[in-house]
Amino acid sequence: MGALVLASRSAIRRALLENAGLTLTVDVADVDERALGAATLDAAERARRLASAKALAVARHHPDAIVIGADQVGVLDDGSFLEKPTDPADQVRMLLSMAGRAHTFHSAAALVRAEQVLAVVDEGATVHFRSFGEAAARAYVATGEGAWCCGGYESEHQGAQLIERVDGGLHAVLGLPLFGTLEALRALEPALLL
Repeated sequence: MGALVLASRSAIRRALLENAGLTLTVDVADVDERALGAATLDAAERARRLASAKALAVARHHPDAIVIGADQVGVLDDGSFLEKPTDPADQVRMLLSMAGRAHTFHSAAALVRAEQVLAVVDEGATVHFRSFGEAAARAYVATGEGAWCCGGYESEHQGAQLIERVDGGLHAVLGLPLFGTLEALRALEPALLL
């Protein structure tokens, strides 16, 4: 049975994998996400490319392990990309621009061993925000959540209060296509799973 390494600093990605019964270590990828993502305007392809780049970067240090790289790209209903907020004022602005509208998250995971991409899985979900005003956006930002997240909120915590509904899998909103990742792992290293 080989080692499993997550090439992401995301606590929620780690928790999803560990809660699914996997034992892993974390080695955060050092890649320029903006430079890699700028090469394509298709959000799903951008997520797949970033996930693969992260896994490949970390795989150099773990030649015998399966390395999971993951990424999430968000797109507002007008086609504009969602980024991570730069500061609290930007986070408020971002949340207000999403209020009463839909945005789609494209999440991807790449599995790499010996610097070879063995599988790439992805999943999308569309989130519909309820209508809310500046007071609600400021109150949410004051919680400290979402400051480092695509779209500026965390659906797994108080950010759930901003959401009216989700069309698609919640794992895509959380940033990891969990079921596809587990299925790919099952094909590559069945001993890692039930």
